Amino acid sequence: MSATYSLRLDPRLKQESEQIARTYGMSLNQYVKACLIAANSQEQTIQSLRSFVAENDLHGARKTVESFIKKDYAGDEPAEEIEAIVRRARQRRA
Repeated sequence: MSATYSLRLDPRLKQESEQIARTYGMSLNQYVKACLIAANSQEQTIQSLRSFVAENDLHGARKTVESFIKKDYAGDEPAEEIEAIVRRARQRRA
């Protein structure tokens, strides 16, 4: 399914966009469509990241990672601490 949309562009923007489209071997319509797809994808990514930040305690996670990095480990302690961090994160999500 396809829709038609009339778009008013500043003549200079249209000219620049046509030039860029030609360098990619596409029409202005194809270029505008590709730009909209890219912009929509970027917005969806931003919304996903905002949602992730809202649902997770990133400040707490950062403090945990920083304290983990500062410690001097001998042996397998880091793996055990990482497992504990993962367990706590899973418990918070549940």
